[in-house]
Amino acid sequence: AGGVRGIGGDGATQIDRVAARGALPRDQVEQIVAAQASRAQRLAAADLVIFNGAGVTQDALRAQAARLAQTFGL
Repeated sequence: AGGVRGIGGDGATQIDRVAARGALPRDQVEQIVAAQASRAQRLAAADLVIFNGAGVTQDALRAQAARLAQTFGL
């Protein structure tokens, strides 16, 4: 189906999670994130968003994913 789906979260959490993987230095992760569309731009373009920011539990993510699955008849 058409449309734009996204996973949103706050920038600090995004940078922390990518940097924690250890593949890139933190300053490089920050540069990559800064070069991307802003959070507001991404949210405005998305038809559906799963929020995965700081404090979101795996149970909450599962619930969000289940609601989206129902939306698409999955």
